[in-house]
Amino acid sequence: MQKTRTKQKNRQDEAPKDKIFEAECRVVRNLAKKGNCVIVGRCADYVLRNSGNCLKVFFSAPLVSRIRRVAQRQNISEGEAKATVQKNEKLRADNYRYYTRRMWGAAGNFDLSLNTDLGEEFIENCIRSAMKL
Repeated sequence: MQKTRTKQKNRQDEAPKDKIFEAECRVVRNLAKKGNCVIVGRCADYVLRNSGNCLKVFFSAPLVSRIRRVAQRQNISEGEAKATVQKNEKLRADNYRYYTRRMWGAAGNFDLSLNTDLGEEFIENCIRSAMKL
């Protein structure tokens, strides 16, 4: 009885952010069980790390390319875009490290790591080839 109360109390004391992460993990696992799907972010590489039928892909690009892309999408200066990119990447890295205790973007966490500057067609072909293995 004491263990149940302790678990319930710990659940109640849990930060809302942690509850959201746990809910996201359940959704990621359920989607993966249902069949083919693409999950972007959500620490899915970590959540599904023990899933055998899963291709984990990390997308990256040189900083200059990311800045240019953000500047165009958000119609802001390259200086503002650089600050936005750096802020968002720090948040992503911190969140990933907090929940996984791993380094965000580390190649060892993925089956495939691709530079988006190589173009959509090349990336699509790489992923399709990797899925056939």
